Amino acid sequence: MIARSRRFAFTAWWRTVDKLMLAALLVVMLAGIVLSLAASPPVAARLGLDPFYFVNRHVLYLVPAVAVMLGTSMLTPRQIRRIALVVFAVSFVMVIATLFFGAEIKGARRWLIILGINIQPSEFLKPAFVILTAWLFAESASKPDVPANALAIVLLLTTIAALVAQPDFGQTTLVALVWGALFFMAGMRFVWVIGLTGVAVGGLVGATMMIPHVAARIKRFLDPASGDTFQIIVLRALTNAMRNSDPFARFATAGLAILFGTQSAINMAVNLALIPAKGMTLPFISYGGSSIISLAYGTGMMLALMRERPNVEPIGVARGLVVAGSPA
Repeated sequence: MIARSRRFAFTAWWRTVDKLMLAALLVVMLAGIVLSLAASPPVAARLGLDPFYFVNRHVLYLVPAVAVMLGTSMLTPRQIRRIALVVFAVSFVMVIATLFFGAEIKGARRWLIILGINIQPSEFLKPAFVILTAWLFAESASKPDVPANALAIVLLLTTIAALVAQPDFGQTTLVALVWGALFFMAGMRFVWVIGLTGVAVGGLVGATMMIPHVAARIKRFLDPASGDTFQIIVLRALTNAMRNSDPFARFATAGLAILFGTQSAINMAVNLALIPAKGMTLPFISYGGSSIISLAYGTGMMLALMRERPNVEPIGVARGLVVAGSPA
């Protein structure tokens, strides 16, 4: 009976999942292995490691990543919201813990060592943050009397404060950009555009003046000779999001796609010397266990939200986050 239930679940998933998007993501993962084979052996040799050290570890991280992506893609929107709330809470606590127990690298504390494994909690914070923001903006769109926008602002400020404290301005910028994009989709007034732009510019100027390594990176960007400048598919998802009648699924799918695309753009812009250096990975291409697993979690949720399914939930569900006593 259990085996039949599992077969039915898999068949239902396979009939509804966006196979083109799934194939594209798997191709990107495969490309990451190929590029790692081409580029990492010289780096490993320079560090005195086995030539395929980084390749082997990259493949090692991709195995659970594929499992996470496929497993997450089978979730319902309600399950996605609930799990995201837990992931965000745990990740946020871990981000705070890095300030006290994290290893300091180049003036920043962003990693925790747990059971001998380096974990960057902010990587897992990002996709969960996008889901919670989409949840709140969906509530705001369907229930104007609920202070969901105010809660979304509190969520943003709290998240940014934790990331800046590390400090991690790359992740802070990425989180703020995605939040702003979703706020715009939710009907943000033009005055907010001006205000948020001013805050962002002020924050950049302040960071440049007060934090040496930020100033150094900008200096190296303006004058490449002053130091090293190295760094150590999306339209389909947006189209799907615009066709979705459920505000939560629409905001969440778009947010996750923007997160994926913007992170990629930042990485490529840095490598083309178009912007100052930031420690932002190229999704599924760059080496990094936390990044690969968190990206798998995010793309898995995107696949789940893009699945063809009947509207079994009322539009704007998620009362459990903003109205006590009602189901999530």
